[in-house]
Amino acid sequence: MYAHDSRQVAFHDDPRLFSPLALDADNRWVKLARIIPWSLAEKAYRKNLKSNRGERAKSVRLALGCLIVKEQLQLSDRNTVEMIWENPYIQYFFGCSEYRYDLSLDASPLARFRKRFPDDVIAQVNQ
Repeated sequence: MYAHDSRQVAFHDDPRLFSPLALDADNRWVKLARIIPWSLAEKAYRKNLKSNRGERAKSVRLALGCLIVKEQLQLSDRNTVEMIWENPYIQYFFGCSEYRYDLSLDASPLARFRKRFPDDVIAQVNQ
């Protein structure tokens, strides 16, 4: 099952929204969050989900974001998850409303995320 969530904190308008940290609007992850065509990626992501039953799917921002972080930083799946836990900028990139070290994520879903974004979708996002 997938539930669309279009909310994205715009902390550059009000830094207190991404509590308790004030983030720099010039950070690379903040800039990247603004330019990725999330709606295009979400359409492709939803097509690759099997059904509307079962466990709720992770958001497109988390799924694609994990793959982007992994690729950009050349990390293993496990190290990608650790970087996500430790970095509030990356959590902002994923659309989180606040920094949480206990973000519910482990390395096992990353393989499923890769299957849900075919090469043509990744190419469109990169354009």
